[in-house]
Parts: sequence; structure tokens; C-alpha cells
Amino acid sequence: MYYGLLEIEVVSLILYVFQFHVLHQLQKDVFLLLSFFFSFFVLVETIFS
Repeated sequence: MYYGLLEIEVVSLILYVFQFHVLHQLQKDVFLLLSFFFSFFVLVETIFS
């Protein structure tokens, strides 16, 4: 039981660090990603309309 709780703590800590790193990267790349998705959406709309 204790080993399971310790394992959950380690996994949640890893996920927290990973999430923080991903959010930090996304702050840099969010405008690029949004513009890419927007241009892709406009391209799809232009093709199918």
C-alpha cells in the first residue's frame, strides 16, 4: 500500500514537471500554433466551400 502511494507521488511529480515544461514551451509557441491552425482552417474552408 505504501509503495503504491509513493509510486503515485513520483508519477504526479513527473507529470507536474512535464506539464510545467510544456506550458513554458507553449507560451513561446502559442502564437505560431494558433496562426498555423487558423491558416489550415482557412485553407480547408476555401477548399470545401
